[in-house]
Amino acid sequence: MSSAADAPHQAEPQAAASSFSWDALLKWSAFLITIGGLALHVAGSRYHEARIAAWGLEADLFPKPVEWVLMTGYDVIVGAIISIYLYLKTNWWMLALWGIVGFVAVMLVLHNKEDVPKRILRTWLKRLPRWLLTFGFGSSYVSLICVFVLYSPLLFAALLYLPAQLGKEAGDKTGNTEVTQYSKGCEISALKQRCIVFRRDGQPELKGFLIESSDSQLAIYLPEQKQVQVMRRDSMGLVILSYSDDTE
Repeated sequence: MSSAADAPHQAEPQAAASSFSWDALLKWSAFLITIGGLALHVAGSRYHEARIAAWGLEADLFPKPVEWVLMTGYDVIVGAIISIYLYLKTNWWMLALWGIVGFVAVMLVLHNKEDVPKRILRTWLKRLPRWLLTFGFGSSYVSLICVFVLYSPLLFAALLYLPAQLGKEAGDKTGNTEVTQYSKGCEISALKQRCIVFRRDGQPELKGFLIESSDSQLAIYLPEQKQVQVMRRDSMGLVILSYSDDTE
């Protein structure tokens, strides 16, 4: 009878533990989703800025929607992961060699027959006063907590620097490739399928490559003039807004 009466009391702690684990899982999931979204946004924004900067333009002239930024950031980060995987797949022997060397070194230290490193450390610690050991370990513990609290924002910033750098490198690569290929002209460029003709009143006006566009402006590269032109969209057609210097 007593076991049957205690059954509800035994079930309550189990239910509480199960509920706590789900709460922790949800909290960590929300945290990771927030960090992941921020990383995607940083990578996508830096990609857009670096690509436009390769043409000497300001990214603020051509704002992108949040969806585009997140998807671009996703492409950048996934591309970096694939690049790392391909590098390790090609140079797997280097990783295996370093792993073997590290494993042998750890085994020699931890399983030394004479136990030399441990004996030296023990002998040296025994010579110190007990109060000094207590003070040293306590101070080290408190110092580690203070360092973690004080420098955790820097660690967070360092983690965000990685997607920013990945986005910048990918944007620089894309922008420089476009500058090189667009300069060859619409006939021989490897990206000649991107060459378009701008018309006004049904007549050809300009022939070049569309670099970027927004609701109010267009940026095109004219290979014959070797110039970047920023144009305004309006109801009367295309109006030249400004010119840039030679891109070469």
